[in-house]
Amino acid sequence: MKLSVPPQRHRSIIETPVRAAAPQLIGRAFARHGARVRKTPITEVRVDESGRLIVVPASDEDFAFIYRAAMEISWDAFNRNLVSPVPRAGGWTLFDWFRQIRSAVASEYGATLTLEHDTKWLVPPALRRQIEECDADFPPPA
Repeated sequence: MKLSVPPQRHRSIIETPVRAAAPQLIGRAFARHGARVRKTPITEVRVDESGRLIVVPASDEDFAFIYRAAMEISWDAFNRNLVSPVPRAGGWTLFDWFRQIRSAVASEYGATLTLEHDTKWLVPPALRRQIEECDADFPPPA
């Protein structure tokens, strides 16, 4: 008996735009099935001594499985915060990593990280301005 192995599927050029739209699509999918996308307030945004972006959610929720989103975002269980990798030369900016953290939480947990009036900021003023402007553009829960 001869076994045949199916050909490996290659990534299509469609996957990139779909991946970028994943948070919006997932939020809509949750809503379609009667689930509500929950808002999770951000209590603090800071840059640590090694240059990583740290986002501290207000909830007691555990984001331990954020790595499953495969977006290079990790969960620091001891400090209860979301952490970006150290930015690489010629790579993404801290603003890009903020957007990546929000997208990872939206795609893996169906939650929207939201800025609040009392969010504590320990980042350069220009980065804060970018993040606050981006907050208005981030899709609201469906």
